[in-house]
Amino acid sequence: MAENRLNYDKKWWNRFCGIKNNTYICVINIKTIRVMPEVFRFFGFSFFFYSKEHEPVHIHVEGNDGMAKFDWDGDKFVLVEKQNIKAGDMKKIKTVINDNADIIIKRWKEHFE
Repeated sequence: MAENRLNYDKKWWNRFCGIKNNTYICVINIKTIRVMPEVFRFFGFSFFFYSKEHEPVHIHVEGNDGMAKFDWDGDKFVLVEKQNIKAGDMKKIKTVINDNADIIIKRWKEHFE
């Protein structure tokens, strides 16, 4: 599995996660595979959304043993969930999301519309 850059991480719901063909993939158990289009990757964090998502437009972020979720409120992305992300990393993540909000929304629309 190493050649596909999939990693087993006991800390995060006993799942295999990684990148394959520019898509972030998690195998949660033998019957559940989630395909997550990766929008981009910065500072060791993957910015993605699940293929079977729901409104509002939002972005998930995972990396460095942490995760976060930001929802689009019509004007900007707002943090709605965060686990194990250091303050310095969160500042970088917020900057990346704010600076690239148009790309995130465009990729969401391309994938779901």
